[in-house]
Formats: sequence, C-alpha cells, structure tokens
Amino acid sequence: MALDFGTLFSTQIGIQALYPMRDSLIQIGKTWHLRRRVPNRFKPVEPREVIKKSLKTDSRAVAAQKAVAYWNELIENWELLLAGDVTGARER
Repeated sequence: MALDFGTLFSTQIGIQALYPMRDSLIQIGKTWHLRRRVPNRFKPVEPREVIKKSLKTDSRAVAAQKAVAYWNELIENWELLLAGDVTGARER
C-alpha cells in the first residue's frame, strides 16, 4: 500500500514522518543508544555513515523521546548545511 505525502503528514508529524525511527534504539547493558544510518540525501554534508549516540537512560520510553529530538536536530543541521548556511548549523 503506497502512501501519498498528504496521508503521510496527516498520520505522523514533521521530519519524523520522512525518517521514521523503526529499530534505531539498541540497548547496551542497561543504557539505550541511538544507531541510525545517515540518509543518502545528507552524505555530502555528513562524513559518518552511521550515527551512534548514547541516550544515557535505562528507560526505553525516555530513550525514544531523546532519540527523536536528537535525530530531528541532526536533520535540521544537515538541511542548513545543504542550503549553504554553515553559520546557522554551527550555532546549533
């Protein structure tokens, strides 16, 4: 079943709809981590192939919230860099 963008944005919010988290949370010991591949669109401005970040919590629910916030911040920075706004991205 294919979704058009109108349906996609009406069912989910903002950037998260374009880049869903799926199985990006992994637990190492008791601590949750974010591990996601950098989307091809951002490879010109992001040298890493995979983003790895400790979310510094043992709660999966808290980790999910932190992961979404961190990922959305990365996306916003990458968008600024793609648009040529190096100063705006550095300030974040």
